[in-house]
Amino acid sequence: MRTLSMKGPMKPPTPAELAGFEHAFAADPSSEAYRPLTEAYLAMGRFMEAMVVCKKGVKAHPSDLAPRLLLARIYAAQGKDRKALEELEGALAVRPGDAEANRTAGLLHLKLGEKERGTAALRKAWETAPADPATLEAMQQWGLDFSAPATPPAAPRAASVATPPPVLQPVSRGAGAPLPGPLPGARAEGDGRPSAPRAEGTGRPAAPRGQGDATQGAAGQGNAAPAPAARPAEGHAPAEAARSAAYADELAARYATQDWVLESHGEVRAARPRSRAPLLATVGLGVALLLVLGVWFGLSSVRRARAVEIDRLLRQSRELIEKDGYASYREAARLCERILERDPDALGGHAYLAYVDALRWGEHGESESLREEARKHLDAVGRLGQPHSHAYAAEAYLRAYGGDVRGALEQLRRVMAGPEGGSALLHGVLGALALQAGELDAARDDLTWARQNAPGDVRVTALLAEQWRRRGPGHEIQAGALYDTALARLVPDHVPSLLGKAQLLLAAGQADEALKRIDRVLGMGPNASPRQVAVAHALRGSALHAQGKAADGDAEEQQAIALDPADGEIHDLVGRRKLRAGDAAGAAAAFRKAADLEPTRVGFHADLAAALLQKPGGAPEAAAALEQASARVGGARLAKLLGDAWRAAGDGEKARAAYERALTLEPKNADARIALARLWRDRKDFPKALEELDRAVKDSSEAAAGGAAAAWIEIGETEELRGDPRDAVEKAYTSALKADPQSCPALFWLGRSRADRAGRYDPSLAKQMLQDYLRLCPRGARAGEAQRIVASL
Repeated sequence: MRTLSMKGPMKPPTPAELAGFEHAFAADPSSEAYRPLTEAYLAMGRFMEAMVVCKKGVKAHPSDLAPRLLLARIYAAQGKDRKALEELEGALAVRPGDAEANRTAGLLHLKLGEKERGTAALRKAWETAPADPATLEAMQQWGLDFSAPATPPAAPRAASVATPPPVLQPVSRGAGAPLPGPLPGARAEGDGRPSAPRAEGTGRPAAPRGQGDATQGAAGQGNAAPAPAARPAEGHAPAEAARSAAYADELAARYATQDWVLESHGEVRAARPRSRAPLLATVGLGVALLLVLGVWFGLSSVRRARAVEIDRLLRQSRELIEKDGYASYREAARLCERILERDPDALGGHAYLAYVDALRWGEHGESESLREEARKHLDAVGRLGQPHSHAYAAEAYLRAYGGDVRGALEQLRRVMAGPEGGSALLHGVLGALALQAGELDAARDDLTWARQNAPGDVRVTALLAEQWRRRGPGHEIQAGALYDTALARLVPDHVPSLLGKAQLLLAAGQADEALKRIDRVLGMGPNASPRQVAVAHALRGSALHAQGKAADGDAEEQQAIALDPADGEIHDLVGRRKLRAGDAAGAAAAFRKAADLEPTRVGFHADLAAALLQKPGGAPEAAAALEQASARVGGARLAKLLGDAWRAAGDGEKARAAYERALTLEPKNADARIALARLWRDRKDFPKALEELDRAVKDSSEAAAGGAAAAWIEIGETEELRGDPRDAVEKAYTSALKADPQSCPALFWLGRSRADRAGRYDPSLAKQMLQDYLRLCPRGARAGEAQRIVASL
């Protein structure tokens, strides 16, 4: 958690690095090897593994603060601030004067609203290490200056000195009632990035105390001394901090949320007798001034209350949006409308409404009028001349759901090349759009980044799970774990996660378990959108078919189509059900309907090609369908699939051209390189095949989430085909297992190899590997053989 540790996020390790960390820790769990492995798991968002390893580090090093501090970071990254404080208390019991432990505890206490304890802890950290940059930055964020001398008491006025007439001088709202603002670590405008703390009552970044609104004495000019600009909290983009401050200043000016103090000007003169007439005139002016001030303060209090209410409504709206639920979106829209009733120029109100309206129209299938409303609010944001992350997100979703996914991706990537590049929200949107465009690797990388920087974002977690699910067999474990995380830790009734998990269970043949999730959605009433309800009926139909209740299943599917006839996903679900049942022709018809309804959904074209390839002699038809889709949508994934279709049709030259086209569009497309290597292998050109596979390993290892296992498997198969020694082949499969510990082909090959070489390897290891293969891939191509070997051991 950057706000607490004051460190940038660790770059996720490559698979090779991770395997090295795991090996070092396994070799000696009581050594310092726990630290790099915990850091690696934390950087990858694998909090459970990080916690298990780090707790072993705490046990092995009871007198060392490092593992306790690291464990506190893990808890804080998950939003478990109280648990983090418990670990820090343990660390401080070991070493009470540790600067980092005190600083981190202080920031957590302040975040939780415990100002006295937080200030005391930060003071202790500063006293221990006065020059520590992280502590000084924390003090600046929270407006603390422990080195500032106490303000001396004002000297009493002499009785013979007359007071000049009072003059009104503006000072910051720090003297008045504070405006509530987000705590450090909370999201700036719902963006997913830590925001700079705000000075009390202003909404502006805080300056160290003693440097702010100090006024000059009687001999000075009486102007408020300018406050130095506070540095944004680490991880907060400068542009976001600047526009947050600008909008706060604009609010203060619009609602007159500045206080005024009486201050003396002019020379100090000795008292002298005065006539009664000037005295009466002065008294009259004073009475008039008091009346004017009374009216002004009355109006100011109304304006101040309005500003406070708008800030509260903005925060409530952001929290509702983060739930990613149909009902929460509608409630957020209602609150934003209240904001705009009170301030038609509220930037956050327009940006949030545009975002919510875009999703309700594009994802939930509501009326076209919401699209127009979203556009209207984006126009308002444009007139205000201040960017906002949710406005960028809304623009991208409107364009994508309007049929231009590629244009939306390109436009948002240009935005992300600027100050918005650190936005977790926009990385999540990029991932969602890449998923729609079929760019699974790009989706994985952006969504992984977003989740590491916003681990509590249920929408990002569910989208990352969906990315793994769409990759098909071999990725069920990753997808299921993420869906379970979304439901168990984030939002228990998150509809997309319930429906995604149901699809995983159906694909695994667990119809009864799938029905439990589906029926939960159908029992939510208005908390699920009409489109989500229709999808749930389609999935219920699939589950009933799996239970042998074909008539009931058909009725559910027809009800789904009647509820939302324009949703291509419903037809795609029907096609998947038919393909599982072996009805390739019926599946192809359903997939074609889905692709006609939503031609930009690359996944629908991929499903259509898969169904056509299962038809006898369907490869040329699949190639023709993919040629048409590529001309309409484009993209590296469709080009790669087209190569697969031509290879299945026996046209190697057209296949090679399609694969090379995919690599032109996406030079680091490991899937296309692996497919090209298979072509060379078919021709017995093993050196060229291995050259492509080596590049695929490199490209996969450089990706944010790894993925080199598939390339290593192909290397093993190629080495085996050309007759290389068994040890060389085993090395390739071992590398595959290091890259992906759940690689079914690697588990099977290594398990079988160890069973065959019982004199060299422990048979129990072979048995464990094959049992893991059967657990992970119970319906794998080698399941029968694996069962026979296990039975013989």
